[in-house]
Amino acid sequence: MELRRTRAIKRSYRESDDDDDDRGDKKKETERDVSLLSYAERLQPIADKGLCGDAELEEEVAAVDEKARQVARLIAGSKYCVVLTGAGISTAEPASISDFRGPNGVWTCEKEGRTVPPSPRSMDDAKPTRTHEAIARLVTRGLVAHVVTQNIDALHLRAKMDVTAVPRARLSEVHGTAYALFCVACAVETRLAHMVDSIGLRPVAAVCRTCRAPLCDRLCDWDSPLPDGEINRAISELKKADLLLVVGSSMRIRPVGLWPRYTLKAGGKLVVINLQNTHLDKKSHVRIFAKSDQVFDGIMDELDFEEPTALNPPELNTRATNQIPEPVKNI
Repeated sequence: MELRRTRAIKRSYRESDDDDDDRGDKKKETERDVSLLSYAERLQPIADKGLCGDAELEEEVAAVDEKARQVARLIAGSKYCVVLTGAGISTAEPASISDFRGPNGVWTCEKEGRTVPPSPRSMDDAKPTRTHEAIARLVTRGLVAHVVTQNIDALHLRAKMDVTAVPRARLSEVHGTAYALFCVACAVETRLAHMVDSIGLRPVAAVCRTCRAPLCDRLCDWDSPLPDGEINRAISELKKADLLLVVGSSMRIRPVGLWPRYTLKAGGKLVVINLQNTHLDKKSHVRIFAKSDQVFDGIMDELDFEEPTALNPPELNTRATNQIPEPVKNI
């Protein structure tokens, strides 16, 4: 589904509620749905989404604290640490984005015929969680070399102004993102403040400010090829890692769910932090059943990090960051 008009990128869609006759001449405008559910509903339908609604397990606080200290020591001693993140890191406040396979996940509710519980805010208004902030600070301090994410919410790049975001060059968004467009000709990426409506790497009603070629969304559908640049960079980083942290993912989506084998085959250690079971559990050096914020609070305490004061650095491999592309008619 392509964007109806470029101004939809610039601000929330508003549409008149013409069906509500009870309000007389008064028009009621409602914001467009900017949620993970709206993204999921745009995906092409597939019958098999894998195991959904698996039980979530939580260890005792003392056990989690001890394991967090252990992970902190592994990070401190690592020569090349990579973090691989999933939807579970964005479910906490102040993001509050639904996951897919949790007890109230989008696909779990679909499978069980239930309505997905409403989020207190749209994805546009979501803010990075403590896990996002901790990972960004670890990258900034040189303790994490690269971040691979399956998430399309761009929260690794949308850090609060008093927290350093993950530089774009150190982030691989392997399923794409709802917050960027890219140029088919010169590959310039334009980051967006609002969720794009298009999906499937399709042209939108805008052109590149650099070369005037069409811009496309960067959001993968089920049958879309994964972005080569992101995939190749992610796999290269995983092969170099001597420590891989898998955080907030049940690792059931392929091919990403198989990628930790690159680190394991190279002799690296694996840490899994997730509430649900994964197929990697028996291969992990440390396995923690806990919410990621709780674990990273412990990690940062053990590493004795001071409160962040740095401002967001500029993006390293993008141009026209967060600027809205110029509209063009009849693409």
